[in-house]
Amino acid sequence: MTTLHVAANGPFDPQVAFDTLARHTVVGLDRVDPATRTVRRLVDVGEVIPVDVSLDAAGATVAVDTRDAGLLARLRAMVVDWFDLAADLAPINAHLAATGLAASVAASPGIRLTRHVDAFEAAVLTVLGQRVSLAAARVIGSRLMASFGTGDVAGLRLFPAPAALTLVPVDELRDAIGTPASRARTVHEVASLFADLGSTPDREQLLALHGVGPWTVDLLEIRIGDDRDAFPVGDMVLQRSMGAAGIVDVDRASAAWRPWRSYAAVRLWAMDPGPRRGGRGRSPGRSVPAQAVDPRP
Repeated sequence: MTTLHVAANGPFDPQVAFDTLARHTVVGLDRVDPATRTVRRLVDVGEVIPVDVSLDAAGATVAVDTRDAGLLARLRAMVVDWFDLAADLAPINAHLAATGLAASVAASPGIRLTRHVDAFEAAVLTVLGQRVSLAAARVIGSRLMASFGTGDVAGLRLFPAPAALTLVPVDELRDAIGTPASRARTVHEVASLFADLGSTPDREQLLALHGVGPWTVDLLEIRIGDDRDAFPVGDMVLQRSMGAAGIVDVDRASAAWRPWRSYAAVRLWAMDPGPRRGGRGRSPGRSVPAQAVDPRP
């Protein structure tokens, strides 16, 4: 067993990152241990291997059963991107602190983006989470893994490949995962697009699909993209957090956070003062006091 430590570039809030993972666990895909802030899952880094990733204030520690230098290098790069560990938060925090989020930044300067390890996985799970509770989305995702996941290592499976899902008729997919035909069609179209491109689609390509709108694409920009200014303005949790903070003019407030609106979004998710109902209202982070937001525009 090899232990690989990946250091964060500056402060890191491991609890916010871990809570994001914990709230979105899918049976068969990943498992989390709150006591050690550890997530276990299979990853494909040129070879499919199980990894245990533990989070602390210094960064992430990876335990993996390989000594292959190439695999370890790819694994390190994956973890850096997964938890946004290379980002220099100093200019981002300074900007957000000067535009209404000073108290939040002071309370937790290490909030970073928490991404997905696989773009296709992120796209499908985001589609499955549209307009349903987080609990329901996790159940649907678990059905998808049980029906179409590949491999089996200690009860964990790898997310199905795009090409594999394109071979499943829409009606069969609908019946297997228990969604309306319209949602199954969207998943099928997402799979076809990824399979045809062989890479991650851009915003316009995703928006051209049936059932994919701005909220889905903005969320994916945060979870898998390089755009650090994505902001799903229609998200109920963001609106609730801003409302609790006394921010009435959402457009004005979000415009002030440019070009770092994605970092403002993850802070607002973490500060959600209300219930987590999933879907457009799901909260990927932990709850901290709403007064941690400075309500000045």
